[in-house]
Amino acid sequence: IVDYYLRVTPGYYAVRRAFAPLSLTVAQEEDGMVSVYGVNDTCRDFCGTLRYGVFTCDGRYLMDESISATLPANCSQRLVAMKNGTAAQAEGIPFAVLRDGTGTVIARHRLLRTAYHQLGLCPEQVEVRVENGETVFCSPVFTMGVCLDLAGEQVLPDNQFDLYPGMELRLPLGGPARVLYTLNRLLSK
Repeated sequence: IVDYYLRVTPGYYAVRRAFAPLSLTVAQEEDGMVSVYGVNDTCRDFCGTLRYGVFTCDGRYLMDESISATLPANCSQRLVAMKNGTAAQAEGIPFAVLRDGTGTVIARHRLLRTAYHQLGLCPEQVEVRVENGETVFCSPVFTMGVCLDLAGEQVLPDNQFDLYPGMELRLPLGGPARVLYTLNRLLSK
């Protein structure tokens, strides 16, 4: 995940997300139910909100719920189970987003239950803007693997990330020159 020249590959960011102290996993259970698990590897309890549901690649939400979520310190627990057999589960992509008390995204996860070529992805429609020192990414459709720096020449807060339909993803990309460099690279592709 780091090459000979100490450049980070896009895989580095997926591994970093997987080993984050607070994380989510959306999992298919043996009985067909879809569950959202929260993991808290810190020494403090976490309180926030969990948004979960099912979306389609074209941007429709078949299920979209929010609940308060508490993760005790040093534990993993099921936060929610989506009922088995719903039409939403059968045709969409289950997702979960964990936010802290200020609304900052702490963890996100989605479950792909089919091969990439069978997903029916729509052409990307990524919108990018700079707001309050952050770069904001948004798309009306599900967009997989937004890559800001394939060569690994920049140290980024995140890379190779997905955009869930209509949900903003905010990244602190540093000063104006760095933001413009990143945006130019993204938009020129």
